[in-house]
Amino acid sequence: MVLTYVCFLPGSLNAALFADLVANHHLGFAPTQLRTDRPGRSGGVKYSAKALDRLRSLEPLAWATVEGSDGSLSLSGIAGWPAQVIVWKTERWPPEELIETAATVPGFVATMIGDGDDVFWQSADQINTYQVYDRPWRHLPTVWDDVFGREKIDVSNNPGRQAPAPGMWLWAAAKLWFGPQSFRLLDRDRVVGLSVGNVTVRPDGIVTIALFDLDDDIDRIRDVQRRFRAALDYDGLEPRARQLAAESTDPTFELETGTFEHGGVRRITEWFRNDLPAPRSIATTRRCSELDEHGTIIWQETSTIA
Repeated sequence: MVLTYVCFLPGSLNAALFADLVANHHLGFAPTQLRTDRPGRSGGVKYSAKALDRLRSLEPLAWATVEGSDGSLSLSGIAGWPAQVIVWKTERWPPEELIETAATVPGFVATMIGDGDDVFWQSADQINTYQVYDRPWRHLPTVWDDVFGREKIDVSNNPGRQAPAPGMWLWAAAKLWFGPQSFRLLDRDRVVGLSVGNVTVRPDGIVTIALFDLDDDIDRIRDVQRRFRAALDYDGLEPRARQLAAESTDPTFELETGTFEHGGVRRITEWFRNDLPAPRSIATTRRCSELDEHGTIIWQETSTIA
């Protein structure tokens, strides 16, 4: 199973934007069912244009899932973290057109595509997970879990693991897109200067990295993942992630909904310093945008902060 995360700052996608992404792009599977967080709808309704139209009106929307026999596309979050995430599961490499459209949404942070089964087991630290799937675990290193008062699997040396962070997952996936908002967490110079993978710096500020192919030899994949994590200091970022999340009270991005002066129904304010997203407290420029119900920018203004 190929797993794709498309990560955003909280509130970046509303129900209408998510419905448009689903309706206007090939998903890599044939959708048959739509489930949402609404009472009576969590069990699902038959997927149809009419069901998508109803989805557009569901505000606020915490989660929604479009499913088929060979894939799914979900809008959700990362439990306990300031993030909004599209979780996309397909049998083959996903069509990248949806990713490119999502990357134009204000608040886009990052995308990563990789082997879903591999990252699951590289990250699984609970012994009962292995027991449920009838997989051996006694040969694996363990540490004491102070939270639950029991042993758990030590995944700290697994280079293919994932860990939550503000606005995104930390995962050395096969291919990655890092948007400007990711560089509040990551060091952009380190990303651009990576000596591993194929790095492309795009005019829109996004940096893409083709790290490895899914059918590469597993030893090569693990070596590339270790080098990638070391270069971007993922091991150092993981334990500091909670502190970084607390610091997000000084925003780089703010979203409001309502009826605004230029006809928009959503207003986004972004703060920058040296052309990169920056906390409001140290920003030198501010960009305000008004968007219509489909997420199209209908007015935008950039100003200098005195």
